[in-house]
Amino acid sequence: MGMKTAGITASKENYLKTILRLKQEKCVVRAIDIATEMNLSRPSVSTALRVLAQEDYIRLDDNRYIDFTPQGLAAALKVQERYDTLYAFLLSLGVSEAVAALDAGRMEHAISDESFSRFKELVAV
Repeated sequence: MGMKTAGITASKENYLKTILRLKQEKCVVRAIDIATEMNLSRPSVSTALRVLAQEDYIRLDDNRYIDFTPQGLAAALKVQERYDTLYAFLLSLGVSEAVAALDAGRMEHAISDESFSRFKELVAV
């Protein structure tokens, strides 16, 4: 549980979540896939991927395919769980899908580990 998101920006979390989703859909992920999915330029994505690699969240192999490091996978799964939990909760309150998706996407970055842990306990009941 020692992992904290203090050093991870919302932008990095969004990249990790996108890479995770793409890996689940198509197994192999390249920068162009991320650029297309996130509607960003290739240079922007390349810069972000370089930073994520330097910070040991991802690796690029010889074919330029992106893979997670153990730390990167843990961070991606963590942010995905936050999003899924918050999204489902908002839907259960009767919030529309579009608004729930937008709000969950914002909340996943803002909520602390401690608050999310308590929130999960409450929602699980």
